[in-house]
Amino acid sequence: MSLMVGLLVCSFSFMACGDDDDDKGSTTPGGGGSGTTTATVDAEKLIGLWYGIDEDSDSKVNVFSINFMAKGVGVYSEFKAKAKNNWEPEAEAAQMTWELDNNTVKFLVTIPDKGTQERKADILKLTDNEVAIKRYLEEGTDEMTLKRAQNEQEIAMVFEQLRESKIEANADRGDLGISTPDLWERTATSLTVHAHVTGSVSDYLWQFPNYSCGLIWCPASEGKPTMNSKIYTAGGDDIYYDIEGLTPETEYNVAAWLKFTPDSEPVISEVCTFTTDKAPQPNGSNWVRLLDAEATSSTTLTVTFTAYYDDEPTGIGVVYNTTGAPTLDDKVYNGFDHVNKETGETDDTILSFQDMGNGVRHVSALINNVQPGTTYHIRGYMSFSHGILPIYSTQELTVTTPKE
Repeated sequence: MSLMVGLLVCSFSFMACGDDDDDKGSTTPGGGGSGTTTATVDAEKLIGLWYGIDEDSDSKVNVFSINFMAKGVGVYSEFKAKAKNNWEPEAEAAQMTWELDNNTVKFLVTIPDKGTQERKADILKLTDNEVAIKRYLEEGTDEMTLKRAQNEQEIAMVFEQLRESKIEANADRGDLGISTPDLWERTATSLTVHAHVTGSVSDYLWQFPNYSCGLIWCPASEGKPTMNSKIYTAGGDDIYYDIEGLTPETEYNVAAWLKFTPDSEPVISEVCTFTTDKAPQPNGSNWVRLLDAEATSSTTLTVTFTAYYDDEPTGIGVVYNTTGAPTLDDKVYNGFDHVNKETGETDDTILSFQDMGNGVRHVSALINNVQPGTTYHIRGYMSFSHGILPIYSTQELTVTTPKE
């Protein structure tokens, strides 16, 4: 884009603006300024470079600018591109003079070989960065908002972005498509999936500099994945991705997608169904034993447990409920949540922590916010990453909190 911007800015010549049959008509003197203005406009505040998008349609793009300079002089410029001309850019500019009459700005555009044209607009609202105007055109009036620009390159970039979107929307896609995803590797909690843009990539894909592609997926129980499902966007035309955080022994529907422009409808591949592996069993040497549980008040429980592990656990503590055989789907006290990993300091819920040697830890903990007069079933637990199944203590203790 930078090369095109430089071309457009450097190609300004003082040619006729608005001389095409399908252009909006040149402005003509209009009466009176019937728009509502906020206050009398300060001419000094109007000085500077402003631009507006005059047309953004399937047949034409037109961005114009007005550079109000001191002493009533300036430059009127346009960037144009038309579908009938294969969206080739045109850049035109003309000298002008201008004056501000109350809230109405009048300017004379001097066009070589065509003389001078008068243009007129009422200023409805003027801020530091925007000016709302009512224009007088041959076919009537319209209202629009101009934005302040720092330089002509900024305006050229706005035009070029619009022009590129038209080129991409109308470019020849040839035989481009997206492949059906294939599975390269699976674990209990992840699927490694590959897909790619198909067809004559080198012949056609260059026409779509803002294309994107990737993967979408969801549990098979939810049906076909959509662009609102889980989504991954690749960095090129070859897609390789580890879908993580999945549930063991579960089917997932996966599809690949391709969008030629940010706003275009996606091309979505056939849906493939992949199943994650069975969760591995924990190392047989890992264990957790629940030693004691008692109600120390109507709203607190004190539990004591020991644990040993070879695998690195993600959690060690107790699970509890009011129905029996508690699991990680119930209330959980994870001792790791109550230890500062950097300093080893514990909060007030860790009543004692002892390293018994040979990898055995002895922990006494306080569980808050239980209900008075309620019977709780409690088990020790140890959880792991990578889809390894959690383990629970064979002991299940029951304790009843006193009524208040």
